Amino acid sequence: MDPATIEEAVELFFAQRRAGASIDPRAFAAAHPGLEPDLSSALESLLALERATVPDGALDTPIPDRIGAYRVVREIGRGGMGVVFEAVEEPLGRRVALKVLPPELLASASARARFRREAELAARLDHSGIATIYGAGVEAQHPWIAMRYVEGKTLAQAISESRQVGSSCLRLAASSTREREASLRVAELLAKVAHALHAAHEQGVVHRDIKPSNVIVQPDGTPILVDFGLAITEEADGHTLTRTGEAPGTPAYLAPEIVGGEIARPDAQSDVYALGVTLYECLALRRPFDAPTPAALFRSILDGAPQRLRALSPSTPGDLAVVVATAMERDRDRRYRNARALAEDLEACVVGRPIAARPVPIHGRLLRWARREPRQASLAGGLLAAAFALALFAGNFWASRDVVHAAEEVARDQELERTLTEGFFVLQQNHPSSQAVFDRALALDPGNLEAKAGKILSRMGLEQKDAALDLLRDAPATLGFDALRARCRGEPVRQDVSALESPASTALDFLLVSAALMHEGEHSALSETPRERSRWRTRRSSAPRGPAPSCTSSARSRPSTPRTYARRARRAGRSSPSGRTATTPCTPPGSRSRRSSRGKRSRSWRRRRV
Repeated sequence: MDPATIEEAVELFFAQRRAGASIDPRAFAAAHPGLEPDLSSALESLLALERATVPDGALDTPIPDRIGAYRVVREIGRGGMGVVFEAVEEPLGRRVALKVLPPELLASASARARFRREAELAARLDHSGIATIYGAGVEAQHPWIAMRYVEGKTLAQAISESRQVGSSCLRLAASSTREREASLRVAELLAKVAHALHAAHEQGVVHRDIKPSNVIVQPDGTPILVDFGLAITEEADGHTLTRTGEAPGTPAYLAPEIVGGEIARPDAQSDVYALGVTLYECLALRRPFDAPTPAALFRSILDGAPQRLRALSPSTPGDLAVVVATAMERDRDRRYRNARALAEDLEACVVGRPIAARPVPIHGRLLRWARREPRQASLAGGLLAAAFALALFAGNFWASRDVVHAAEEVARDQELERTLTEGFFVLQQNHPSSQAVFDRALALDPGNLEAKAGKILSRMGLEQKDAALDLLRDAPATLGFDALRARCRGEPVRQDVSALESPASTALDFLLVSAALMHEGEHSALSETPRERSRWRTRRSSAPRGPAPSCTSSARSRPSTPRTYARRARRAGRSSPSGRTATTPCTPPGSRSRRSSRGKRSRSWRRRRV
């Protein structure tokens, strides 16, 4: 599969070289024209760095037949800091991995003493997940270290195979395994490595070279941490053995505090960081920081930020992504204190328990970004301040607009109240100008029912019933407006007292029903003829008055003459036919005056005399 990036091309180039192939860097770069000219520059820089760090003749050392008590079988691999052979320890017949280091590492007596002390300390490590150190020595000025030989393949080889098949995560089981299960399988595997690493840290040994190529997965799935031959003690000082540098790009696993020179020597937290980078690479199939040159790589480790793990591998559980981010924390206070804490959180992810790590809050991520990009942070801060000021101004503006609108509403309501008062006053005077007043009220509030009712009443007062009916078409079907509709159609107004007393009735309904009844009464009086009015008046004058005193009882049997009519009229208080009004009222029984009684007796006396 052709590499898609410069990083993949560089890895492929050095992988072929480690396999023993003789490759010309120029021919290799020419075979990938899409990556030129950056690929040629990257290969030249890396080869120059390799030549500067590898002692003369180290890579060209012929394979010896025997080193000490070990018979060399074959070469397993080689790098900038030595060659690894498969050998057999005689006479025990035990297979071992024999690493031969450059002689320049032991140029002084103090360096040789330190080498023996560190080899003895590493040999005391006894853990099932660590490749045990069997021995160390010097053969022909070449220091060597014999360690347990482990069958299987490294994580680096498994990552390369998974990348070739197009997987998004390291696949250690069958190809039918789902990606989420594969992620949890990787977490379980690295948890065992973390336990082994913590056991070494408890013995005071720092590995310093945690990376995928130093973790071998046996055929039964058990991981073994190898290459402890170059470890150091946490109390060591001065110049010590460096990491093997077995493959280019190993600096990608260095902790930021080592790259930035914040601490002089690696410690347990540095190994935790390297293990976090290894876990990231297993889940995403790429390193969090990578660059064609060491300088660019170190700058990325110090100032850059890795791409989100779940963006590269969506099947990774959220808790597992938090664990990886915590292990790779640039801030040592937020990073796992030891490898055991990392192992416990990885096991919690596998079984579904809550983890101890917590993601970095949003403000923490913003602060980190501001430290990495101060110029952009300053620009963003200025824009944010401007946006905040604009939002504050807009908020105040809208708040003031609400106050202004409220004041306008109050003023409009007051004006509407004054206009309605004026309109109904003018309507009471039956003046035609009331229509204009109610039009002004409707202009202030088109949906005001009082203004609409006043305009309808004004039309009815002017006998414009058709115009009133047109206005009533848009009026609601209430008791008051229904009374006006009946009146405009010439129908009798329904007098329903129970409906008026119901809670649904309003003061406006009372007003409109009363106005309709008054309008009906006025039209009934105007529609009577003079003869009907005279007949009604006669019936009313001749109707019995109940218990009222009868002032004409003595004269009812006589014929009505003008003289007797005038006398009766004077007694009853009514007008005489001549149009004069009687001033003598009728006196009720039991209350006649002394004068009237005397007059009656005198008249009776005259009649008897006659």
